Parts: sequence; structure tokens; C-alpha cells
Amino acid sequence: MKKYLFILGTAISLLVVSCRKEYKEIGEVPSKIDGITANWVLSSCKVVDKASVVEEVMDITSFLNQSGKLPNVSFEIKSGIGTYTCDTSNVAYSFFGGTSGTWTFDNAEFPKSILIQPQGSTKAIVYPLAATIRPTDTYLQIEKSIFCNGTEKAVYRLSFIRN
Repeated sequence: MKKYLFILGTAISLLVVSCRKEYKEIGEVPSKIDGITANWVLSSCKVVDKASVVEEVMDITSFLNQSGKLPNVSFEIKSGIGTYTCDTSNVAYSFFGGTSGTWTFDNAEFPKSILIQPQGSTKAIVYPLAATIRPTDTYLQIEKSIFCNGTEKAVYRLSFIRN
């Protein structure tokens, strides 16, 4: 009986060892700079009220689309410098502080935020990223906080679609 238990135990051990999952190479880490370099059109804009006891969310996409055109932005690399342009003609509100400027990530390999500096401005606008952006991603989600007396009062949650 002990002989059969030993053989059975050995067979089960060999079976477990031989059934190891094979891991495939996932390849090189995609460039976040290549991921954001594209034309983006706003698909939704929500405002989160941070001042109330219970956070309330309001979708204001239709307000921004009153002219039949949603805000858009293009991120490019020119001579090693990140530049952006946005078409804000007939748009109710521009989130980018101007129609053009420069941009950079806070960390090119693992970005948490994109820093946008409108042309003629000395101060950058910081937009936290909801997720890192890869060349295969079709959505870009950023946030813009509104502060009053050092307290965050509202957050704009912007979702863009790659065009």
C-alpha cells in the first residue's frame, strides 16, 4: 500500500511541476510621449463640487457644445520640445489658457501629470492624468482643480477621444 501511495504522490508532484504557466514576453514599454502625441477631441466634461458635504457631479458637456463644436487639442513634438495647439473658436470655455504653448510630463517614463504652459505665460498649468497614456489608447483623461483661498472647490474631469 505504501508503494502505491509513493507512486501516486510522485505522479501528482510531476503533474503539478509540469503544468507551470508559461509567461510570454510583453515587449518594450510603450512611449508615453508617443501616446499623447495626437489630436484629441473633448468627449465629456464633468464638474465635481468639492465644497459640498456630499460630492456632486454635473455633466456640462452640452454647455461646452453650444456652438456645435467641442474643444480640441493637439499635442506634438517639434525639435525635441512638446508643443500644443487648441482650437477654441466658438467654444464656451478654454481649459488650456490659450491657443498654443508648450507641454511636458512630470516624469517622461511614469507620468502622473501633464504640465501645460500657454504661450506668453510664465506659470504652467498642472493636469493630473487619470491613467498613463500609450500609443494604443483611444482616451485621454485629465483633471483641472479650482482652488479658492487654498481650498479645492471644484474639479473639472475632462475626457478626450483620439481623433
